[in-house]
Amino acid sequence: MAKKNYFLQIFFVSLSIFSLVKLYDNAINRDAWQYGEWLINYEHGFIRRGLVGEIIFLLSNIFDESDLQDVDIVKASINKYQKLMFYSRSPIPHIRVRKKCPMFRQTGVSAFSKSFLSQFTALEETPLEVVESVDFLRILEHGFEIHGVIYDQLTFGVDRPDDVEKVTNILLNDPKQIKYYLEIKNL
Repeated sequence: MAKKNYFLQIFFVSLSIFSLVKLYDNAINRDAWQYGEWLINYEHGFIRRGLVGEIIFLLSNIFDESDLQDVDIVKASINKYQKLMFYSRSPIPHIRVRKKCPMFRQTGVSAFSKSFLSQFTALEETPLEVVESVDFLRILEHGFEIHGVIYDQLTFGVDRPDDVEKVTNILLNDPKQIKYYLEIKNL
């Protein structure tokens, strides 16, 4: 059990570092974004980082159409400038015509400037936020923009205790993760 926990710790630290580097790289290539003081939102608090932008949210592609029906997966829709248009627990976009259309899911990694975080905590709850149970809808309903950064790999949420075993099995059997683990172990 200790090996599994060590492996998961190494994996999540590696994933966090990679995600932050990717987030920084994507955001820095936008002319309108300026260097700022940042806080990274994790479930149990905020951590300071030197990143770029006002509100940034990490998204990943939805590869499996069954994920669109899963209400535990928050789906996201972005415009051509990678600004978030909507979040929903329902399938978005609604697939009326079969065409290649990118579909995204929330990863749970987000970044706010310190000044915006103060504003966010003062905003009132909104109707869509309440009915969808997605707190980031509060930001959109109050007229703020959220920049989406796309992580092009499959991500998995751990929302319930039984999700831990699923993700552990995926990590233990994924050739890329095994390779990363062995590289880190040999450092």
